[in-house]
Amino acid sequence: LSSRITRGIYTDGVWTDSGFMSYGDIGGLTWKEGAVGTLVLASRLRAFARTLTVPGTRLGEVRRLLREKIGEHAIEFDGGPGLHLGSRDTRESV
Repeated sequence: LSSRITRGIYTDGVWTDSGFMSYGDIGGLTWKEGAVGTLVLASRLRAFARTLTVPGTRLGEVRRLLREKIGEHAIEFDGGPGLHLGSRDTRESV
């Protein structure tokens, strides 16, 4: 199944280069810049991350979609255990 599904952003989550990650499972994200953009998604539940290679022509669109998901609270960086002071807008993490 994984070999037939196009990598990218979907309604319920992100199909990365190594498998599916739902928005609720994402605990953090960052970008690795290079010849192509690479989105790195950290798991909220386990100690692992998944990557998604993003063509340069799609970087802006992917960033916008991720900001929307953060704004809708589908992706929550400040959820779970720990001290959260609410001093930043998490949409700026994208």
